[in-house]
Amino acid sequence: MASAGPNPEGGGPASGQESGGRRLSWPVLLLTLAAVTSSSLSALSLYHLVALRAEVEELRSEVFRKREEQQEARHGEMLADSNRKTFQKVFALEPYTGIPWQAGLRRGSALEAESDSILVREEGYYFVYSQVYYMDTTFAMGHVVIRKKRNVVGDEAQHVTLFRCIQNMNPVYPYNTCYTGGVVKLEVGDSVELLIPRSTAKVSLDGDSTFLGAVRLA
Repeated sequence: MASAGPNPEGGGPASGQESGGRRLSWPVLLLTLAAVTSSSLSALSLYHLVALRAEVEELRSEVFRKREEQQEARHGEMLADSNRKTFQKVFALEPYTGIPWQAGLRRGSALEAESDSILVREEGYYFVYSQVYYMDTTFAMGHVVIRKKRNVVGDEAQHVTLFRCIQNMNPVYPYNTCYTGGVVKLEVGDSVELLIPRSTAKVSLDGDSTFLGAVRLA
């Protein structure tokens, strides 16, 4: 009786090895799919993150632009007018020197120049600023910024001094500037004026060195 020898073609063992090979390929396939899926999700997340950042930057730029437009829209400024001369004006029964102004920077309708003063068209809080360049040998020079109220209640004074500025002057080199600035609340119809408490005052009427302005804050 002939003994059963190994299959010359190796059918049995070869089939088992091939089956085992197919079983080992499934984990590899799953890992590959997982890696591809993870990469796709990562790429998608990165895309959304970049898009979100771009949108945030665009919104931030828009906010800054709007803020700048609002600031510009509430700005009014007067510059000294070198084509005119300073003039005398009586205030609180005392002689003062007035500065001739010309309209400078203006944005919007909150403020406007009127009769050498700034007229308020919109109520709100304003940053009011001023500067005068003095060329006077008097030992001290300065100015006051005055608010003239449109509406007066009871015994309230119609004129209110908002700011005062005083600078010592050098008699040998009599050149100095005096600057003031601060936040005040102004109402519709109020006006802001700058006067020098001297009957005569020598000042520069160059608009770059002598000016009066206001910016609405809220």
